[in-house]
Amino acid sequence: MNICLVTNNYPTPNNPGMFVFVDQLASTWADMGIKMTVICPRPRFVEYFDKKRYYKKEWVKKTQKGNSITVLAPRYFRFSDSKIFGFINTQKISYNSFQRAVIKTINQLADKPDILYSHFLSAGCHVGDTGEKLGIPAFCAFGESMLWSIKNWDEKMVQKSLGKLNGIVSVSTENKRILVDNRLFREKDIGVFPNGVDHSLFCQGDKQSIRKKYGFPKDAFIGAFTGSFNDDKGVLRAQEAAVKAGNIPMIFIGGGACKPEGSNILFSGKLQHECIPEYLSAADFFILPTKAEGCCNAIIEAMACGLPVISAKGAYNDDILSEAYSIRTDPTDIEAMAEAIKTLRDHPDRRLEMSAAAAKASMKFNIADRASAIIEFMQRKTQKG
Repeated sequence: MNICLVTNNYPTPNNPGMFVFVDQLASTWADMGIKMTVICPRPRFVEYFDKKRYYKKEWVKKTQKGNSITVLAPRYFRFSDSKIFGFINTQKISYNSFQRAVIKTINQLADKPDILYSHFLSAGCHVGDTGEKLGIPAFCAFGESMLWSIKNWDEKMVQKSLGKLNGIVSVSTENKRILVDNRLFREKDIGVFPNGVDHSLFCQGDKQSIRKKYGFPKDAFIGAFTGSFNDDKGVLRAQEAAVKAGNIPMIFIGGGACKPEGSNILFSGKLQHECIPEYLSAADFFILPTKAEGCCNAIIEAMACGLPVISAKGAYNDDILSEAYSIRTDPTDIEAMAEAIKTLRDHPDRRLEMSAAAAKASMKFNIADRASAIIEFMQRKTQKG
């Protein structure tokens, strides 16, 4: 099989942490023997303003198993969404420029792709139109927490373009509901596939040896957070709850404007993706008071490392969390989160039970199984036309 993945961003040597979740799926498919090409159009001149966003026009990315993914980054013209003189629609100019870049790049490939796959609904609109023009089955993953990627787009245009897709891969039951309620796609053509993790990377490590390695206190009760340092993810709320629960030592993995501060912080900053499992394994629980998600990879990764989870009651967590290994609260209720932390601290037997349950439950969210299931879904929808 030959899959062409169209996305707005992809990891680069300058910025390896960008859209890692997209690369994980592409890499898994490549390791399954599928020929993978990634097309990631870049706005012209953007690298002059932000070197981290620089993309070569073509390079080969190697998976951890040594398989190749060809990454192509054609340039296009992007403008802010507005109307000039009341009738020149810059959004449409940007859309058409992106579209032409994708089509031209596909037409230059030595082998025509069997399937077009995209990530985020904005790219999904493009592959819907491209698939129709080139006669290639097209699919889209809806993994965002809301309709932000098409927020300012023309509603009729979005419905028309998405309607050309053969199917949509939704990361949660809640995301499927959003699509149906907003009349963006047919329910029968939406498959629900929660995110998955690589269990050869994310698994329980030896807590004491890892704590010794990084200089973390041997006998402390330690919490961990992974995610962007912003209000939606709730990094400062997590820190406030940890302090309120008794100045609980914390590991904060991520980066952003909302930087946690306090004497209880053992680590705060970005890590290479492959380093995250060790830091998680050094902790006793995971906390993420997130206000919105598609399907949270960070939670599943923490589960795979055997951590009980404190997170939100939102429907976006329903597919991946159960009371067997999680305590769910209002993500803005600091007091409730602090009580949840103290419950895990003061009941070590329950914490151990939840740890085992989390690791066991995480096996349902295996990246290889998910990748295979998505392939089967796309083949089935393609055969049905």
